[in-house]
Amino acid sequence: MPQEAVRSAAAIATLYVSLLVLGSITLSCVEELPLSLCIFECTSAICTVGLSVGLTASLGALSRGILILLMFLGRIGALTLVFAALNPTGSLAARYPRESITVG
Repeated sequence: MPQEAVRSAAAIATLYVSLLVLGSITLSCVEELPLSLCIFECTSAICTVGLSVGLTASLGALSRGILILLMFLGRIGALTLVFAALNPTGSLAARYPRESITVG
């Protein structure tokens, strides 16, 4: 397995777990709700599955904004946004994908 793929997978997992923990703790502190319910709501928002335990309707504007942001990042992909913002190569040139072909 290529190291680039392993690093990308680790970066994606780290980003999503960080978003989940940060969003859940913030929701729990702002709304004074149990952390387990907030983890469920934030996981549902990041994964954009649409499940809820019924908290969303009673949340305040800040908490709804957090869930909206998590839904957006989950749909677009956090790694895509990071790469778009940083653009480490500095060029906008397109590259063709490489494929190793077995001959013979």
